[in-house]
Amino acid sequence: MSHSNHVVAIIGGGLSGAALASLLLSTRSAEIDVHLVEPLADPAWRYANGDAGLSRILNVPAGRMSLYTDGPEDFVRWVRQHGARLGWPQAASANAASYLPRALFFQYVQAALAKAEAWAAADRPAPLVRHTGRICQLAATADGRVLLEFDHGSSIVADTAVLAPSVRAPAIPFAVEGEGACFVADPRTKDALAGVRRDDRVLVVGTGLMMVEVIAALDRSRHRGPVTAVSPHGLLPRVRGVSEQLPTVLTEADMRRGLRHVVGLFRAVIAEGHADWRSAIDSLRPILHLLWAALPPDDQDRLERHLRPFWDVHRHRMPAESADLLLRWAAHGQIRIVAGRVLRLAQHPAGADVMVQPRAARSAESWTVDRVVNCAAPAALFSAPRDEFAESLLAAGLARPNRIGKGFDLASDGRLIDAAGHPRDNIFVVGQARLGHVFDETRISSLRPQLEALAAHLTRVASR
Repeated sequence: MSHSNHVVAIIGGGLSGAALASLLLSTRSAEIDVHLVEPLADPAWRYANGDAGLSRILNVPAGRMSLYTDGPEDFVRWVRQHGARLGWPQAASANAASYLPRALFFQYVQAALAKAEAWAAADRPAPLVRHTGRICQLAATADGRVLLEFDHGSSIVADTAVLAPSVRAPAIPFAVEGEGACFVADPRTKDALAGVRRDDRVLVVGTGLMMVEVIAALDRSRHRGPVTAVSPHGLLPRVRGVSEQLPTVLTEADMRRGLRHVVGLFRAVIAEGHADWRSAIDSLRPILHLLWAALPPDDQDRLERHLRPFWDVHRHRMPAESADLLLRWAAHGQIRIVAGRVLRLAQHPAGADVMVQPRAARSAESWTVDRVVNCAAPAALFSAPRDEFAESLLAAGLARPNRIGKGFDLASDGRLIDAAGHPRDNIFVVGQARLGHVFDETRISSLRPQLEALAAHLTRVASR
């Protein structure tokens, strides 16, 4: 590996990191060497997707899951070619509307990275170096490069560093007391639900798409016990349906007029029949980051406090099959949805006593359950559980939180802004750590534009 090449160190081996590495290697630029750092041997991305088995299904149709904007059918084609060999006998009939296993998407991303690495290796040896370990320090060198030090003592000197952390574990928005094995803090981890017995009384904290996946997993294991799902508003994801491609129904000028104007205009578009709600929401996806940036700061705060739950259930929808399953469980009295908050969980050998404040009740209630499964939203970057690497960047003055506090403060192109308010020209952030700077970064459709723009920028820089 030539030391004269532009070295890009990507910290994070999940979807964002692997996809960016694939894009950089696919350019076959002889001037770029890529180092891909996986902080752990088995990151959450691998647990949640690669170890998920073929029974866990994506919530997004396959036609929207390609890594490449110019190849929207790439994932579908790959599944048709390789899915049967990987244990999915229906692979030959996959199409853009199919909901496919998470494990196949994980394999697709890994295959795309391997293919891009092979292309680049045709021009030079070892264009990609993989590292497993935790970065304990990131610092600027005297010549303006970036030094990354591992906790096991080795280091990397890179021309550009890209922070690409995976989606964080669910937040735990309540106190957990006592000792026991009844609390599942992160259902994405391998065998997280293996200890749930068929007749257990289960409390699920959260009513979003992760809860829907937990119910599907319990159904596959023929669970018979009652399940209660609690979230502050008791809202369920809406059901996917036909979404017509439309020009965006809002503009940056609309956003600058404030949230009240935007909400009124959006409602009018739907009420007057110009678009159904699915099409209207989906029309915003390509420019959502621009719309968010144009909204006045106070209105950004109001949207986060009051409208975020309603946006999430309409934007992040569940397949009709999942809705049918929930309806069947509800018809048999096996699941109930409660609007409220879990205040405290006290574990004991036989299960847990849980203090819940229902939204419609004046006083809290005490429930006794056998299992508690945490399906809350992912924890913000600077909230518990601690992210030691992110905190080290703050301590070194290389970063600061964004105004909303969900992620790093960034320039418009994703460059990290340091404690003095200056963008770092060779440290970029992609994916989940952009939240707050952007409004919604959790889907591949949101990631693709930023990853493609960054890959193009780094290719230009390397060729100078």
